[in-house]
Amino acid sequence: EQFKKYFENSFTCINIDLATVHACYPIFDEYNDPLILGLNNGMHTMQASLMNPETGDLLDDSIHNNIFFMAGNANEGAHFVADINIRGKLHKVPIVQGGSLVEQAKHLCTSVGLTGNLDCLDPVYKHLTQVEESMKK
Repeated sequence: EQFKKYFENSFTCINIDLATVHACYPIFDEYNDPLILGLNNGMHTMQASLMNPETGDLLDDSIHNNIFFMAGNANEGAHFVADINIRGKLHKVPIVQGGSLVEQAKHLCTSVGLTGNLDCLDPVYKHLTQVEESMKK
C-alpha cells in the first residue's frame, strides 16, 4: 500500500542492449507491454528499473541485473559467448554484437557484487576484447 502511494505517478523503465536511453511506462496504469522494434536477430540484454517520482531519476537500487533474451532466429545467438572466471566461479557471458564491451564488463562485475572493482573490470574487459579479436580472425 505504501509502495503504491509513493510510486503512484511513477514509471518502470527498460533499457535494451546497454543503451543510453530508456523506454518508460506507468507502473500502475493499464498499459500494453512495450513493443520493441528494430532489434537485429540474436542475443540482446535488457535492464529494468524504477523512476523516482520526485526527481525523475532512475533509482540505482531498483536496477535489475541484465536479462539476456533472443530476438528472431535463435540459431544466430550471441555474437560470442565468453567463459570468465571471477573469484573461482565460471560465468558464461553472451556478448551482444555492437554492444559496448566496457559496459558489458561493468554489468558482469556488478552482477557478481563487484561494482566499480578494477580487479574485476580490467581483466574482464581485456578477456572480452581478446575473445572478440580472436573471433574476427
